[in-house]
Amino acid sequence: MNQHHVSRPTLLEVGESSNLALRMVDAESNSLHAEHSEWLIESADPSIVAVDGIRLTGIKPGVTEIRAIPKDGDPGSTRSWTIRVMAQANADRKLDLSMRPRLLFSADELSEFKARISRESASGIDFRRLWQSYLRQADEYVLECGFQVTYPSVSDVMDVKLPLKEPAIIPNPDGYVDYPYWTMFSRAVEERMVTLTTAYLVTGEGRMPSG
Repeated sequence: MNQHHVSRPTLLEVGESSNLALRMVDAESNSLHAEHSEWLIESADPSIVAVDGIRLTGIKPGVTEIRAIPKDGDPGSTRSWTIRVMAQANADRKLDLSMRPRLLFSADELSEFKARISRESASGIDFRRLWQSYLRQADEYVLECGFQVTYPSVSDVMDVKLPLKEPAIIPNPDGYVDYPYWTMFSRAVEERMVTLTTAYLVTGEGRMPSG
C-alpha cells in the first residue's frame, strides 16, 4: 500500500505564499509521483491562510490548521498541522545587529577568522591565498544575473534568474522518481548567501549586484 507524504510549512509572513510538495512512497520505499489533483488542501480559517490548489498564502497574523486530504478515500492518509502567520517585517526599521543572534560568526570567531587569513599556517596551509580565491568567488556571485543548477544523475538543468523567485513545481524526468530539484536549488542559493555574507563580514566592503 502506498503511503502519502506532504511537506508541512509551519510559518508564513502576511502576503507570503508557499507551494506544498506532495509525494507517495510504495512498500519498497520508492518515491512515486503524486498528482496535485489527487489531494484536497483545506484551511480551517481562510482569513488567516488562503488555499489555492496546493498554494498556501498568509492573509493576516494568526494561527490555523491546514489539512491535506488524499482523494483516494483513505482517511488514515490525511495530514494536518498548525501553521502560524506573522506580520511582515518592517523594512524601514534599522536592525541593531549587535543585539541580534550570531550571523555565521560570533564576534570572537570573526576576530579569529580574520587573524587566521592574515598569517601563514604552521601546517603549511596558505590561508591568505585561499581567502583571495574565496573573495574572487564572491565577486563572481555579485555579478551574476542568474545561474544554473545541475544534477549528478540526470541531464536536466534548472535556469535560475535573479532576483530570486520561488521555483515552480518541476515534474520528475523520465526514469527518475525522486527528483531533488529543490534541494539542489536551495544548496546553490545557500552557497551564494554564505559566501557573500562572509566576504562582507570580514572585509566590510559592500558591492552592488548586477541586477
